[in-house]
Amino acid sequence: MESSKFKQLLILSLLMISIAIAPAVSKAGPDKATPGYNNKIPESIMTPNKVKTMVGTLEFFDGIPNEKAATTLFANLDLNRGLQAILNGMPASNFEAGRAGHI
Repeated sequence: MESSKFKQLLILSLLMISIAIAPAVSKAGPDKATPGYNNKIPESIMTPNKVKTMVGTLEFFDGIPNEKAATTLFANLDLNRGLQAILNGMPASNFEAGRAGHI
């Protein structure tokens, strides 16, 4: 008795899974697929070869910055982290100045 209920539940589960997967399989279609690992990457998420920024024009090859762009980006990162350290220290120095002024 229980094995027939199990079989019915299994068949129902497989049917529901096949219904859920069918739309995804039909959208892929053979005309949109590419062979092997050569999947078409949407242009909207690709890194362009040249990007104009406020620190200058950065050049990339396959999404990897060239040496000049990497140097520029690290210099900008160092500047931003230095400014962040100064701004994070301002409340403590302001508190110390208030304490010294009170004395």
